[in-house]
Amino acid sequence: MTPLDSPPASRRPEESPPSSSDVLAQAAQNRQTRTRIVVALVGAVVVAGGVGVAVMTTRGAQAATQKAWNDLSACTLGGPLAANERASSRARAIQLVVLGIPEEKRVSTNDVGWPGRCAGYASAVAEALQQNDDKQPLLASATKLADALKVGPSNPTLGSALDDAWRDADKMKLVAQPGSAVTAPPKPAHAIAVDSLPLGSKLLSQGFSLSSLHTEFSAGQTLRFLIDEKDTKEGPTLCEMAPKEKSLRCKAIPAPAAKMSPALRLWGTTEEGAAPLVFVGDHGRDGIYRSDTGALVENKLTYGAYGIHARKDGSYAMLIWKEPAPETKLETVSAGGKRTDIGLFDREKTGNPYYNSGLFWNFVVNKAYAPGEDGLRLFVRTLSDDGSISPPVDVGEVGQPSLVEGGDEPPHIRACRSADTSVIRVKGESAEYLSFFAGGKWTQPVEADTMGGDLACRGNEALLTGVDIETEKRGEVFRTRCDVTSCKSDVVKLADLFAHNDDMWPASVNAIYAADVAGKVAVIWQTQLGGVRLRVAPADQLAKTDDVVVFDDRMQDGILKPESTLLGMNLLTQGDTTLLFLRTVPGVFVFRIEESGGITPVPIGT
Repeated sequence: MTPLDSPPASRRPEESPPSSSDVLAQAAQNRQTRTRIVVALVGAVVVAGGVGVAVMTTRGAQAATQKAWNDLSACTLGGPLAANERASSRARAIQLVVLGIPEEKRVSTNDVGWPGRCAGYASAVAEALQQNDDKQPLLASATKLADALKVGPSNPTLGSALDDAWRDADKMKLVAQPGSAVTAPPKPAHAIAVDSLPLGSKLLSQGFSLSSLHTEFSAGQTLRFLIDEKDTKEGPTLCEMAPKEKSLRCKAIPAPAAKMSPALRLWGTTEEGAAPLVFVGDHGRDGIYRSDTGALVENKLTYGAYGIHARKDGSYAMLIWKEPAPETKLETVSAGGKRTDIGLFDREKTGNPYYNSGLFWNFVVNKAYAPGEDGLRLFVRTLSDDGSISPPVDVGEVGQPSLVEGGDEPPHIRACRSADTSVIRVKGESAEYLSFFAGGKWTQPVEADTMGGDLACRGNEALLTGVDIETEKRGEVFRTRCDVTSCKSDVVKLADLFAHNDDMWPASVNAIYAADVAGKVAVIWQTQLGGVRLRVAPADQLAKTDDVVVFDDRMQDGILKPESTLLGMNLLTQGDTTLLFLRTVPGVFVFRIEESGGITPVPIGT
């Protein structure tokens, strides 16, 4: 057999060749195997593609959520929060600015304004979560935030809705990124809050009512007030600020005067450099004491004093009622205690001396009818250091008699003094009259057509400033400037000050004050939701001047409080200085109102 005749090496000699049926069966089996492999491969490809699509879908949803959150943060807050900063505190600072914008300027044809324009971005956050992860709490809080944003800038629940959304975003580790192109809100206000009040400007160690703070009835060059509060650690305290000074000096009033609190007042006038006298009871009816030593100088005065002037050498002069002869007398007391008195006028000619006379520095003043003259006249006598007094000088006519309104009404004649002039203010029935000491003599009284207001002397001028309110939304701010020739009054209606902005009206009739600041008019008031706001401007520009938020009475420790932390406020003006007193939950703090329109803390020393 040739090699060609040998069987193949792969086939055993005993095997026989496969039949045609076997060949067909094997081919079918091979086809099934290839089909399973192909199906498996295709399935693997399909599964892999599905996972890729799912990953791509998740990433797209996360990107949509992140973008919506970036836009929401930029629209509501202006960008990402700083460490430990609350969304509500940032939004509150923006809210204070927006509330001060007239309502018609907050919106435009294509913009509903802040925060309403941000509602769509909050809804976008909720929609992205609905499609991707509807189990997240942010879905519900973002939806509620969208509703809160639509209410507008005066919504008191906006802060809590923001904090809820930011809390839930933090749980998801969703952090806003900068760079959004949406319209940003106004820059936040930088207002003082109760937890950032300067401790160096706090009056007394404990809080007290501002009704315990009493100014001088007739103020001199030194700004001065008395805190008649016996239940504080310091007790009754006298505070002074000399001309050109920037800080207050406050000292406790010693006993036995301190033991007479709470009945201490500053009814007298004081020579520069002298310690003022404090009056107990009605104009000293129950005693008069030295403020520096607490010593008693007058035990009891049946009807009190109609004025006392204290001198640096320890002497003083006072105008008092003496009996049995029904007359008013000038009594002088030397530093050594020697007393002399001079009868001046009786009641039949001058009327009730409480209302119609006074002693201011070295001037004795009264109004009376004079023989041969028409109308009521103003008379002034000059007191010399030796105790002698000049004859009365008829200064001029006072156009109207005053009406006694009753109650705790103060005398109808008062005065103030600057470095350049002294001024006598006389109340009439519907007007007031002011006489100036200029060129060594008193001038004919000029008429001010306003009534009331705080009196201050600055340079050669007298200023009467106040707020006349009938209701929360009816009233006016007035400022009258008088010199030796005439008086000029500026009146600004509250309706003009707060036109087109109902959010800015004072919270109550007792929540707005006015003062003259370097020839401008300062108006400060507490709103219902928009903090304590200040405007300082010339009177004719006051209604057009923007507000400055000086104190946020709703924020404390970064949290928006439902109740105000401000318990009261007041103003005191003398010369170039206007002080603002803020009574807050932790105590009373003092600031100076600046001509620039801001406030500066006033340091307090001893």
